[in-house]
Amino acid sequence: MADGKKKEFDFSRYPERRIALLFLYFGWEHDGLVTQPNMPNTVEEVLLNALIRTKLIRSRDCGLNRCGRTDKGVSGFRQVCSLIVRSTDINGEGLYWKEESARMPRIVSTKELDYVKILNAVLPASIRVLAWSPCLMDFNARFNCSKRYYTYVFPKNGFDIEKMKIAASYLVGSHDFRNFCRIDNNKARLETSYVREIFEMDIKAICGEPDGPYKMYQLSVSGSGFLWHMVRCVVGVLFEVGLQHEEPSVVKELLDIENCSARPQYQLAKDTPLCFFDCNYNQPLEWKFDVEALRKVFCSLEKSWIDLKVKCDMIRAMMNEISGMIPDGNHNAMEEYIRDAPIPKKVVPMMKRPRCESLAARKEKMDNKKSKMGLE
Repeated sequence: MADGKKKEFDFSRYPERRIALLFLYFGWEHDGLVTQPNMPNTVEEVLLNALIRTKLIRSRDCGLNRCGRTDKGVSGFRQVCSLIVRSTDINGEGLYWKEESARMPRIVSTKELDYVKILNAVLPASIRVLAWSPCLMDFNARFNCSKRYYTYVFPKNGFDIEKMKIAASYLVGSHDFRNFCRIDNNKARLETSYVREIFEMDIKAICGEPDGPYKMYQLSVSGSGFLWHMVRCVVGVLFEVGLQHEEPSVVKELLDIENCSARPQYQLAKDTPLCFFDCNYNQPLEWKFDVEALRKVFCSLEKSWIDLKVKCDMIRAMMNEISGMIPDGNHNAMEEYIRDAPIPKKVVPMMKRPRCESLAARKEKMDNKKSKMGLE
């Protein structure tokens, strides 16, 4: 430009459409999935900045919604979000033009933007887009989801795996899971239903590791939906069973809200081993994959894996050298890691522990607060 100013991008020349994105992210690199005030390192914040930078969206007001909300430390694979983006395919499904476009020269193209390539070129390696799909304007990645899958990886550590499997089996079905989650003191959370349906839950060894305390296992669970910290609470209880501090029947006792109306105080399992792994929709999305793009994603993941594996084996070699100098080999590192807290000096049975405030008590407090404020 003659005046040296950069020409502003003209969105009015382009139609828009709602699409879904399929993406993965490393939870340990980010401060959770969902955008939060004064937190620039959430997955959504980084994704939104990439979308704005590449001119795929006009602004943050793009109707973004996501399938499963994950907290800081929790990873995602085949996570889904939907949003309204710029398009270059005038024959695209669900495409529409803004009213202002009638006054401007419109593009004439039937080739869509390569959303995956464009975004992966500017996103960090900790976030990778796998595919995109056209979707209806009223599609909601959260509310249209019919099934969600989570995985949780952990070392054997002397756990009684068979007892853990028995305990896990009691969770399958439709139950009130208020004793397997954290309850937030806001109106919406207090009035919501805590009934969820677990379709499947299994614990299996991960192949390739010899038997012993370092052998890795994976808990896989699928359900209609999950409450706040629900999977980490479930795993925390299963760990107590695996350590033989509790019998598998403790799960039945916690599900019995008539006799156990408030959650006993127990430690949540650590966040890093948890991954939102997949989700299903009643009306399947038509994912558009590109082989070359997937090859690049695979290479990126492989580099990350090699980096972590090299560090892992280096640390393992150091451990092997030092272990021979420890007479009894007794240490509590793995248990402290999976608890994400110091090991208690005395193990108190779950049902004899102090209780968190019950849902009924929280509701009563909320109602009393409303009455004092003169609210209905």
